[in-house]
Amino acid sequence: MSEPNESPTSSVDPSHVVSAPAIPEHGWADLLASPTLRCADGCDATTSDETPQTNCPGCGRASLACVYEGGERAGLRIRAQAGPGLIRWRALLPIRSGETYRRVTLGEGDSPLLSVDRLAASCGLGELLVKDESTQPMGSFKARGFSVLVMRALEHGVEELIAPSAGNAAVALSAYAARAGIAASVFVPEDLPRTFVDAARDYGARVTATGAHMAIAGKAAAAYLEEARAAGRRVHPVGTLREPYRVEGKKTMGLELWEQTGGDLPDAIIYPTGGGTGLLGIEKALLELQAAGLIATDARLPRLYAVQLAGCRPLVSVFESQPDGGGPVEEVGADHAPPAASAALGLRVARPASLLRLVRVLQRTGGGAVSVDDGAIESARADLFGAGIDAAPEGAATLAALRALRASGTIAEGSRVVLLNTASMARYVGL
Repeated sequence: MSEPNESPTSSVDPSHVVSAPAIPEHGWADLLASPTLRCADGCDATTSDETPQTNCPGCGRASLACVYEGGERAGLRIRAQAGPGLIRWRALLPIRSGETYRRVTLGEGDSPLLSVDRLAASCGLGELLVKDESTQPMGSFKARGFSVLVMRALEHGVEELIAPSAGNAAVALSAYAARAGIAASVFVPEDLPRTFVDAARDYGARVTATGAHMAIAGKAAAAYLEEARAAGRRVHPVGTLREPYRVEGKKTMGLELWEQTGGDLPDAIIYPTGGGTGLLGIEKALLELQAAGLIATDARLPRLYAVQLAGCRPLVSVFESQPDGGGPVEEVGADHAPPAASAALGLRVARPASLLRLVRVLQRTGGGAVSVDDGAIESARADLFGAGIDAAPEGAATLAALRALRASGTIAEGSRVVLLNTASMARYVGL
């Protein structure tokens, strides 16, 4: 039985928390999305998503983003969807058929939104909620992005998927690739705990441990990709923002948050940010709901805050050096020292590929970036476990960040705040 002060919010529909069923084809076409891929950095180039895509064909540098139909018809299509799992958001997802979904899904989506009233009171908040992704397949939010990515890769006929990973991504990619019958090759830092490496290998992935941090693993993945392409294999890179579909899966966190709050969105959302795909996805979800007429055009969207490690803080560096929001960010992190050792594995990213886009998101929403140290993270993790939340270090960093933001007055007394717990602690044991 739940304790009265730590109960799930009443807005969570318990009927959503079920394993994903087979989805009938009847009615699928009426709710089907058919996105265009457009440059995410504003060069306005577009391309089709009928074949695997990486960078923008116009500028050649930026990543691509899925763009969907907006307006009243889109709103009606979204409202018409029902049932559990990511599939009910198919009016805003690039999945093309129920058969693809059936073959690949592991029941991802529908994580609970949990109230933590004692922690809210201790922080002086009107309400504090935790979107708890520890309940997702393989124990992390990575299930969302990789489920959609692998579904689309299956439809594209890709033979092998390649990515660097700090931990949870390796496991999620390996599992979904196994479901689809696609080979997976992942490249990880040498100090990644064996629990992650062994899980990825158990799912059949080729795992290469190399170097001290993600930048080295990324270079090894890029070299392997070129060798595979030269050999004529149908391979595809799926590292952070090397393709457009992981954002689409991650944005379902924002879609669910809108649904679970009944449209009464919080004042602020705090997100643990390494690569930042989920942060981009949450804003994208809210903007798409707004474009569909489901959020008022004059509504103030939640302020988004990124939390990073004290020893690895590229976004914080941007905001400290450019408090007015102006100036270039290209050099930030270019000469950054290797990330400090930390149990928050997913935050050890010295220069995210999405740096410029993340800065813009934080500026647009009126949010910002904050860094916390391992001591504050461990204290916050103990407090979240005390509230019954299975929080990984990255998720605990959001509570540590909230405390810093309250102490500075950045988040006001009485505010309503949502924290993203991105993973279970299970594979981090011993760190």
